[in-house]
Amino acid sequence: MIPKYRAWHNELGRMMLVNTMFFFANELEELELNDSIMNDNIPVYPDEIKLMQSTGLKDTNGQEIFEGDILKSNKYITSVFYERGAYCVKFRRTTNTTVTMNVISFIEKYKTKIVGNIYENPELLEEK
Repeated sequence: MIPKYRAWHNELGRMMLVNTMFFFANELEELELNDSIMNDNIPVYPDEIKLMQSTGLKDTNGQEIFEGDILKSNKYITSVFYERGAYCVKFRRTTNTTVTMNVISFIEKYKTKIVGNIYENPELLEEK
């Protein structure tokens, strides 16, 4: 699998796909993002964005799941994060029980779809 990335541009406040990554001395130096609103590629530095990698998985609608995506099942709503070498989700099973689960297990166990991401739709994760 070839890794795919997207980036949240902090200043512009929108999600963009990553076209190119430039490294120097094994450090990420600069990126080129595809800005669909400006219909152009724009150069950025790593401190200007939040970089998210694709999990390589798809939701029930066939949409690719990235870090930072908010997933909704018939029981739970949660977001995808990377921890200890795996993509995970964390959700409250009961008022006293919080579960961390591998995202692969979560999407296999629960019918899951992407409903947003943590940057554009943080209100979706707020407890009611």
